[in-house]
Amino acid sequence: MGGAKKKALCKGSSLNGDWPWSTLFLVFNAVAGAGDWRARRVPNRLLAAALAAQAGWLALCAATGMPPGPGAAGWLQAAAGAGLGLLVFLPFWLLRCMGAGDVKYLATLGWLTGPWGLVAVALAGNVLGGAHALWRRLADRRRPAAGLPAGSLPHAAHLAAAALGWLAWRLLAAG
Repeated sequence: MGGAKKKALCKGSSLNGDWPWSTLFLVFNAVAGAGDWRARRVPNRLLAAALAAQAGWLALCAATGMPPGPGAAGWLQAAAGAGLGLLVFLPFWLLRCMGAGDVKYLATLGWLTGPWGLVAVALAGNVLGGAHALWRRLADRRRPAAGLPAGSLPHAAHLAAAALGWLAWRLLAAG
């Protein structure tokens, strides 16, 4: 396919990188967040599927010249985001301050968004989680906890909500 045709195909058409990547990102985070909210788990299969889908997406974009969408702009950004997620959050797991699923989820988010997206999502997700913890602490003083272990909060659900907010911000900023 010639350069002019390739640009015309990707620019302003339904085949640009925004909507397919954004749709998969939205579904991935909705499933991860809902699963964590209900069962306090982020399935490894879901994370592996997201890693593989992003790898395939980046390969397709590199082969066709299609822009990759609002996430990581290429392999280097994706790898830097995943590495940052592991480097920063693995010590929290080692100190038992964070679950392994949350660390793997953050590394996967880094692979999808790149390092700057991961920083934004992690900061916003931690603010949401802190607000939820404070609210729960105040609510638990009035009534006993409803069957969940003390201190058990769905951190990946907070991160998923922040990730969807990040996606909306990226799409609105690009538009």
